[in-house]
Amino acid sequence: MTDFDKELPNSGETNLSVEKQLLAIAEELDFCETPELVQIREKFKPDQLIDESLVIIVEYRKLAEKVVDAQAEPKDVRPQIGLFVVLAAIKNANGFVNEFRDEMRDAYMYAHHVGEDDICKRLRKIAIGIELAT
Repeated sequence: MTDFDKELPNSGETNLSVEKQLLAIAEELDFCETPELVQIREKFKPDQLIDESLVIIVEYRKLAEKVVDAQAEPKDVRPQIGLFVVLAAIKNANGFVNEFRDEMRDAYMYAHHVGEDDICKRLRKIAIGIELAT
């Protein structure tokens, strides 16, 4: 377990302001959410079964990876980091705590590896804020 893991949430509570913060970070990382991706994300419902939500997450991820591959320059990893951040937002908003933790860790580690220090600080701040709220 890394120090980053210790700062991530331990409950299924969701926070819409966290989702908005994460979506804003993803946009800054040049992740471009297409209208098709927005439509997929809007399929989530609060009372949805876990299996239904997982199907939507997989559908979103598959299309988003294609979008990132088509839009990003080969050496530009920022949109890929943005995809990790969006997936963290989606998973947090839908109560997938462990999966949220995984996406946040991936985004943080990838951002750290390429020197996106500001993004790393902001991701840690969000993670700490969630931990304090639970």
